[in-house]
Amino acid sequence: MKISRILSFCVLPAALGVVLLSEFLVSPTAPDWLRRIALEVQLVIRDAQTQWMLVACLAIYFVAFLFLEQRLVGNRPWWRLDNPNLWLVGLVGLGALRYGLDCVRGAYPTEFVGLLAGVVLSQGALIWVCWPQDVRERAMRTLWLLGTIACLLAGAALWQPAGKGIFQYRGVPRWCGVWTSPNTYGVLMATGLVLAIGQLIYGLRFRVHSATFKSTRVAWLVASGVAATLCSVGLLKSYSRSAWLGIVVGIGFLTYELAYGCWSNGRLAIWLRRNGRLCIVLIVSLWVLAFWQFRDTEWRLVRRAFSVGNINDFSWRNRLTTWEGALQMMADQPLIGFGWDRLCTAYSELYSPPKLAESGAIGLNDFFKIGVNSGLPALLCFAACIWLRLRRNMLAAIHESDCTVPSEMQKIEALSSICRAGALVIFVGFWFAGGLFNLSLGPIFWTLLLLGSVHVSLESGSACSRLMLRPAVFCTLLTFVTALVWATARDPFQRVMFSVWDERGIRTSCLAVMPKGAEPLPVVIFAHGGGDSLETSGKTLRLIAEQGVAAIGFEYNKTNQGHFNAQMRALLGALLRQRWVQTNAVAWIGHSQGAQWMLSFLVDHPQLQPEVMVRLAGGWVDNLGFLETNTMHSQLFSKMRVWLLHGEADEVFPVAEVKRLAALLRALGAEVRFDVIPQWGHNFGANHMLLVRAAAEYCAAQLGGKQPVHVNVRPIKLYYWIPAGVMWIAFFGLRCCRSSGRQLQPSRWLLLAAWICGILALCVTLLHFVILGLPTTRTIVQIARHVVVPARLQKDFVWLTATLDGTQATIREVMEHLRLADLQRNFFKQPLDEASYHWWVLSPQLADYGEPIGWRRMLWESFYPRVRRATDPSVAAETVIQHLRQRVTVVDRSGLPESVVEIWRNQAATCAGFEKIYVAALRSVGIPARLGPTGRAEILSDSTWTPAPRSILECLKEVD
Repeated sequence: MKISRILSFCVLPAALGVVLLSEFLVSPTAPDWLRRIALEVQLVIRDAQTQWMLVACLAIYFVAFLFLEQRLVGNRPWWRLDNPNLWLVGLVGLGALRYGLDCVRGAYPTEFVGLLAGVVLSQGALIWVCWPQDVRERAMRTLWLLGTIACLLAGAALWQPAGKGIFQYRGVPRWCGVWTSPNTYGVLMATGLVLAIGQLIYGLRFRVHSATFKSTRVAWLVASGVAATLCSVGLLKSYSRSAWLGIVVGIGFLTYELAYGCWSNGRLAIWLRRNGRLCIVLIVSLWVLAFWQFRDTEWRLVRRAFSVGNINDFSWRNRLTTWEGALQMMADQPLIGFGWDRLCTAYSELYSPPKLAESGAIGLNDFFKIGVNSGLPALLCFAACIWLRLRRNMLAAIHESDCTVPSEMQKIEALSSICRAGALVIFVGFWFAGGLFNLSLGPIFWTLLLLGSVHVSLESGSACSRLMLRPAVFCTLLTFVTALVWATARDPFQRVMFSVWDERGIRTSCLAVMPKGAEPLPVVIFAHGGGDSLETSGKTLRLIAEQGVAAIGFEYNKTNQGHFNAQMRALLGALLRQRWVQTNAVAWIGHSQGAQWMLSFLVDHPQLQPEVMVRLAGGWVDNLGFLETNTMHSQLFSKMRVWLLHGEADEVFPVAEVKRLAALLRALGAEVRFDVIPQWGHNFGANHMLLVRAAAEYCAAQLGGKQPVHVNVRPIKLYYWIPAGVMWIAFFGLRCCRSSGRQLQPSRWLLLAAWICGILALCVTLLHFVILGLPTTRTIVQIARHVVVPARLQKDFVWLTATLDGTQATIREVMEHLRLADLQRNFFKQPLDEASYHWWVLSPQLADYGEPIGWRRMLWESFYPRVRRATDPSVAAETVIQHLRQRVTVVDRSGLPESVVEIWRNQAATCAGFEKIYVAALRSVGIPARLGPTGRAEILSDSTWTPAPRSILECLKEVD
């Protein structure tokens, strides 16, 4: 054996080890000398001066490897649409274009570097495998590569460095291995398990061709079995549902290949072709029956597996919520996206719904990340590349025997199937856990993907065309378009990004957030503080826009007042030309430095004064001295109303300065309201957004704002999905009809078992849903106790149904109160007797008997994520009142709804109604609360009723 060949076979495991352990090498637990090297490499990647050179080198390698691949295994002209490399070039090209635009604005993102590095490394592995022309040598190299990956993953399965255990499930640490996330660890373990199982099947299937190497074959099978066992242990200990789903998909694909692929000659393959569909029906039916039976079990693995059906699980609910936001972002910026590394910030500021306390889940779907970062064309290229790589010549292979294929080609096809199975596992992981831009997962995925498709033979042009235009592809595209339209229809806001140029030609970026509609709106211009920027002002602008006004933010110059004045003049001039602007209803809100410079601009340009101005933590400005000493301007600001909000202990602008300012503005004819916040300094902290809400309410009331935007509860609008649903039903119906004539006769016993289990699962499911929709009559309550109520909740169920006797409550509403209240029962670890729990936490009745009680879920979903780390009920109550006041406006007028459900939907309440929903919000997170004798909320603390914390807006002291 040549030395170069030996070196290549030795260097490969080392290179794969470095790639897989890339996260570990920069961690504190890595050896010092390795960590220093890894940190230097990381610095090169992140440094702006060297990153572009690295990207240029990777791009050169990418192009060179493309030409090498075309020469070695090119079985398609590169210009054909069925060539996956054409779409890969489109993905990389569009990503590079977006990367260049990001570099122009001064950002040097690392996500594109990770994507390009993963592609280039996988191309290198592909070239190494395909370099020899001998088919047997290619098969051996592919098998060696797969075995190396499986063994490395098996070796890392039980390696748990010290300091891990941050992630837990029900008190048990989730294994992370040498990676930072248990989901990444789980997906890699699932990949190793699928590769090990595939190699076991490969060794058994092709044993006749390696009879002379019996000892080697046995050792290989034993090694594959050990690797599969170790990866199975790691997979279970990761508690990663995305990895579990990936292993199901991967093993299912291997089973499909056993039945219809290149190794499909044998009794097992014939049996699978006869009974495969019945097996799927049987497995799904048994899973449904087990779900209804064991969803409340204390066995952690089973409970984790069935938690995908738990509506109280924020993990998958947050993912679905962020996916909707990603669709809205792609609809707003469809061509070039928002830019690399900007997904989380842009979503959190501009698109996250108010109930979502943590928006990190937006970064866990790599497909939507590509669409948001680089635009829909890049996402289309990525999807087409994956689709063309994962498919094989199904039109010719299904239901046909491969006996005529030479044995060496059968081995190549079998190894390609194993590679595609491993790529499918990671593919599923990218949907739920991310990792495409990570060096631990990205190169492995691209390597398996490329190796899984490189040996697929080229079909005829007509066959390829039919394959690319299959109904499944059309239905998928229709579903995606429907999702975009549906998400856009549910978005209550319209966002307009525009630029203005001042007299010197300097460009200023601006952002307008407004309710959807064609009518002109009052305008509120917001100038953020010195420590903020336009990019971090999205939440503030949305909070202002909720009052039925158009909120405008702009990136102003923080170092030059003259430049700021030019920017304001350009912005005000541009707004006069917009159709959505009500030009006679303009307000300004300034915070800290923004408030200061807005006031200076007003003094220099009194003719541009707004109708309303609100100043948060702003003080005196020097150019006011001229107006203070000149009595000729007594009515200079007679058309303006001003609200000054200031901290009593402000260390930057003392209260005395603001009093002086208020007196001067009154002398100049302005209507001034001056409120001081006791005990607060210049920084309002967590109350900043609440004060912005109050300022927005004041501006809307003075300007006559339109109907406030209701964002607490958004309409579902399921009717958008009817066309896509009809198309999928028609597709599966036609497919079943066409394949029914070719289907082999299945096993009678298996057919009978599938029918029995399927009917039983359907009946049990219907029984649960029907009972949940029934009223709480005595008979229904008795049936529900035995069907839908867990044993631990039986006593609470009896008490609650007896309390609600005579109301219109349903079993579903009762069960929601039971389950959600039980989740919060001992949340704050305070002793609470059963009677107090029943009356002041569990009970949905607040004041009026008979009003709707379906309020707990909508409040719990909004408030629990914000208090889940609190240990003191009083601190949690402060968080509740702060967020509640941000979401609900207190108004003094009649005709407003009094029920908690309607108050939350309409986001407005009287004083009495606000106290009622305050008590409901406290109970929803497990804080015992009631309406006191004075009609105000009280909480039970240490067996004593005390007044609940109040909003900071109720503590304002007006200064004359």
